[in-house]
Formats: sequence, C-alpha cells, structure tokens
Amino acid sequence: PDKIEGIEVTEIGEYAFKDCSSFTGALIIPDTVTIIRRGAFLNCSGFDSLVLGKSVATIADGYNWGYNGAFQGCTGFKGDLMIPDSVAKIGVAAFDGCKGFKGLKLGNSVTVIGEAAFLDCAGFKGDLIIPDSVTSIDYNAFRGCYGFNGKLEIGDEVSTVGNYAFSGCYGFNAISLGKSVSEVGFHAFEGCKGLTGSLIIPDSVTSIGQSAFNGCKGLRNLTLGNSVSSIGKEAFSGCSGLFYTDRQRANIQGNADDRFTVFQSG
Repeated sequence: PDKIEGIEVTEIGEYAFKDCSSFTGALIIPDTVTIIRRGAFLNCSGFDSLVLGKSVATIADGYNWGYNGAFQGCTGFKGDLMIPDSVAKIGVAAFDGCKGFKGLKLGNSVTVIGEAAFLDCAGFKGDLIIPDSVTSIDYNAFRGCYGFNGKLEIGDEVSTVGNYAFSGCYGFNAISLGKSVSEVGFHAFEGCKGLTGSLIIPDSVTSIGQSAFNGCKGLRNLTLGNSVSSIGKEAFSGCSGLFYTDRQRANIQGNADDRFTVFQSG
C-alpha cells in the first residue's frame, strides 16, 4: 500500500521483509516510495514479478561483506525487470542471485551500477543497453548473467568497466564500448564466448586488464585505440578466432614481464 494508517509510505526499511516465503503474485512497490534499503526483501520467495514505482530513486547498497542487497536471493521472479527512469543508483548486490527474469531494461537516470548488483542473475534474454547516464559499472556487476543472446552496448559516459563486470556472460553476440571508457578491468569480459565479429577498443581506453577478454573465442577482428598504453597478461588469451595484424604492438604494450603473453594460447 502507498499509505499505512494514513501515513504515506516513502521508504522500505532495512530487512523489512527479510526471509518472507509465503508471498504469491506480484511485488508492487508504490509510486510514493523513493528508497528501498538494504536487505528489504532479502531471500524472499513466492513473488512472480516485480514492479518498481515511478518515484524510486535509490536501491540501497548491501554491505561490502556478505552483501545483503535489497532484493538479493529472491526466487520466483519471471518476466522483465524494468528499472524506472527515476532510479539513479542500483546499489551493491541489489538483485544478486535473482534468477528467473527474462529481460532487463535500465532507466535513463541510472548513474551507478554497484558491485554485484546483478551477480548470477542467470536467465536474462535479448540485448543489454547500458544508458549514457551510467558513469561506472562496478566489480562483479553482471558476473554470471549468462543467457543474454543479443548485443551489449556500453553507454558513452561510462569511464570504467570494473573487474569481472561481465565475466561469464557467455550469451552476448556483439559488444560496443562507449567513447568515454578509459579502463577495462581485469577479467571484465572473460568467458563471453558468444561474442562474434569485431572488437573495437575506442581511443579513450588507456588500460586493458589481465584476462579482460580471455576465452572470447568467437571474436574475429581486433582494433586497438590509439591511447592504449597497458595490456595485462592473457588479456586476449583463448581468443582462438581473433585476427590482429599488429600483435607485436599489443605485446609491447603489455605489462612488464607479462608483455609477451597478451595473446597466450590465442
């Protein structure tokens, strides 16, 4: 309800519905709510869909240790997860382990996708579009979200793709990095083996971390931007189909003793 005993509900407090297991039907967050705090629906089961109200601005952080995200561990959700345009922050572990959703649409006001926000949310289909409003994609943000079978587009305001951000997301068939990305973290796209075609690293990128694209065996062509100055060990290892005309350049740009292993076993 949007009111309880005549008082308007504007937030859902920490652990308010933790471990509730007897719910059925849809979980509808009313339009009066602006913040959903850590652990609010932690480990709830029974809901079959989620509707976030049009005023929700923050899905709060879980703890950095143990997480306890707002919807972490919720089972039973189906259909699409729509993040409304009102949401600016998707906090740490917000939807960690919420398997069952079929599609994901991020609103145009999201600026931060927190650590492990969608960790192990297997089952998403279609494309994943990171809007231009997003500035950072944190550690483990989409790790283990296998099932996407369309393109991955990173918005033009994203500066950092965090470590392991998309590791194990093996259904994507194409990737586009935004023009402001400066750092691709280690293992960021490791195991995204469904990627095909060309990989273009834009001129904004200065650093590609260790094993960043390790195991992306479907990639065929690589274009390195002019600003790349550091490429980590085995960054493109296991990319067995990858063709790159200037491997010497990439190896020279590799880090210290690792510089000759950028394409190891590729």
